[in-house]
Amino acid sequence: ACPFDHGGVCETEEKVVRYDNRVIDMLSLRPGETYSYTGLSDAVREKIFDGGKLSDVCGDCEWHGLCESVIAGGK
Repeated sequence: ACPFDHGGVCETEEKVVRYDNRVIDMLSLRPGETYSYTGLSDAVREKIFDGGKLSDVCGDCEWHGLCESVIAGGK
């Protein structure tokens, strides 16, 4: 259960929308288009993870350090 879910309303919705918009911009996604999971997953890995751009997406998240560690293979 998400600790930020209060009766179906996310108290951090602004931050989530901001992160989503950054990913949309970085991947040049277009509204209304359908994308495959594999294609999106590959694009995220290539352009964001391998490109060292995770901090640009969600650097202010309290879980950012953990995600960076997982991406780096737990190093």
